[in-house]
Amino acid sequence: MKKLAKVSVSQLAVLEIINMADEIVVNANDAETGVKSEDEAANRYLLEVDDAKKALDVATKNVTSDPYTQEVRAADKKRDVAISAYRRQLRVYEYDADAQKVQAFFRLDALWKTHKDLTSLNDKAQTSGIENFLLDSGQEPYRTDNTQLALVPFLENIQTANAGFKTVVGRQDAGKSVKVHYDNKALRKSLEKAITNYSQYILAMANAYPDRDDFDKLLSLLNVTRKKYGELVTRRRKKGDKPEEEPTE
Repeated sequence: MKKLAKVSVSQLAVLEIINMADEIVVNANDAETGVKSEDEAANRYLLEVDDAKKALDVATKNVTSDPYTQEVRAADKKRDVAISAYRRQLRVYEYDADAQKVQAFFRLDALWKTHKDLTSLNDKAQTSGIENFLLDSGQEPYRTDNTQLALVPFLENIQTANAGFKTVVGRQDAGKSVKVHYDNKALRKSLEKAITNYSQYILAMANAYPDRDDFDKLLSLLNVTRKKYGELVTRRRKKGDKPEEEPTE
């Protein structure tokens, strides 16, 4: 049974996932190797990867050329960092020697899991999601649990960061710039989905039709790219580094 090389696409920086998608498309259309498939579905999935890559590439270039949008991105990043800080501090208590603190952890962890997709939402939805999370966190027993685990300052940081983001977005001249940034998270998710769909289809066809050279070659080239970027993520994790552009999770 053939398999896909492992890669955590969501852990790639924006430019990395764009480059990965570009390599997938270029390799699959390489006329010199004769690898291009005549399979309509494969080509349709590949076109979706190419279209999603181009859309994200254009949006990314627009963002980096717009000073106001950069301000929006910086404000959004502060929210993501504040959320991550709360989550990491909460995890400290999972194995605490104090049984009551452990119980508080599990209650708060269960609450968090109902809001865990916060940082992967587009900015407008994330703003509302944070407000709902903070509202839930202020209800009992979570309010007492957060106080017991000294997490209230982390919640206040999230609230401050969210308020700061809303201030930036609320400016009258924000319209066009903010819309570009709102689209970026959705565009990235579309590209991640397109890469996954293409990869799974090629794998399925390579296993279903082992005698077809086109699917075998496509899978081989695809795995070269997936392995390359998978190793990039692994090296970064071992070193404790982060991509220059924080991935959306």
